[in-house]
Amino acid sequence: PHSMSGVTLDQILSDRPFSDPFYLAYLIFSYHEAYGLFAEPSEYFLEPFATVLPGLFASDAPESQINALLPKVASQFLKRDLLDALRTNPEHAFRQALAANDTFTGGWQPAAPIRMYHCKDDEVVPYAHSEIAANALASPNGPEVRVLDPRLIPFLQDGSHIGCVTWALVALQGWVNQLL
Repeated sequence: PHSMSGVTLDQILSDRPFSDPFYLAYLIFSYHEAYGLFAEPSEYFLEPFATVLPGLFASDAPESQINALLPKVASQFLKRDLLDALRTNPEHAFRQALAANDTFTGGWQPAAPIRMYHCKDDEVVPYAHSEIAANALASPNGPEVRVLDPRLIPFLQDGSHIGCVTWALVALQGWVNQLL
C-alpha cells in the first residue's frame, strides 16, 4: 500500500469492511514495534482483542485464525477514543506513523519509467493506493509513471490480491522484455 495516511486511514475510519482484518491488526502491532505507539494494546484495541491478539501474533497463529476472530469493520475492534483521536488530531502517533510510510512523499522523483501492476479487484489493498502514488510521482518533464491492471481480460481472470500476482509477473516480464 502506498497511501497509508490517505486510503488506509480512510478505511480505518469508515464503516467499510476489511476483507482481511488481520492486516490492520498486524499493521498496528508492527507499527507499535517500530514506533512505540502504546503502553498496552488496550489503548488501541477493544476487549477481548486487546488481550487475545498479542498471544496470537506471538505464536505465529495463521492469518485465517486471526481473521475468524476479528470483525471486518475496524470500529468493532478498535477503541472509539482512538478512532476519534485519529479523526481530530493530525499529530496522533499512529497518524504520524502512517504518514511516515506513504511511499510517494518526500519530494523524490523517479529517474526511470515506473509501472505499477495492480489489479482493480484487489480486495486487500485498494487500487486507489497505486493511483494516488502514480499521480504523485508523475511529472510533466519526468519519465512515464503508470499504474496498470495487468489482466488481459479482467472480467474472466482472477484479480484478487493473491490472484493478481501471476498476472503482474507476466506483465512485468513482458515490459522488461520490451525494454531489453
